[in-house]
Amino acid sequence: MLGIAVVAINIYLLFKLLAMVPEAFIYDYFYPVYLALTLLTILLVGVAFTYNNIVSNKRSFYFLLAALFLAFSDFNFFIAIYLDVPVFYYPDRFFHILALGLLLLFWIKPIEDSNNNNLEQREV
Repeated sequence: MLGIAVVAINIYLLFKLLAMVPEAFIYDYFYPVYLALTLLTILLVGVAFTYNNIVSNKRSFYFLLAALFLAFSDFNFFIAIYLDVPVFYYPDRFFHILALGLLLLFWIKPIEDSNNNNLEQREV
């Protein structure tokens, strides 16, 4: 029940942010692309929380943090571009770099846990 409320609040805020976009940035496919990106971000964070609750190890925690940092990065990018506040580019890049590093840790973690640390034998 709480999850449905959180998703509903996020969708409400999605449309509030959409109303803040200046007319100069709106083009023919802006609304469907914006809505798709935001709904995919909400879905990614929801899947990351579910994965972390089910598995509950370091690897799932890295994935959860990476998903959250990617969402924070997107939010800061929105503020920097559409609301014309250039100082938000710095946290955008910071969160993006952290997310990429955590995704790398998420990918590398099984190599450390296995008995066989040979990268050539790992399936990608």
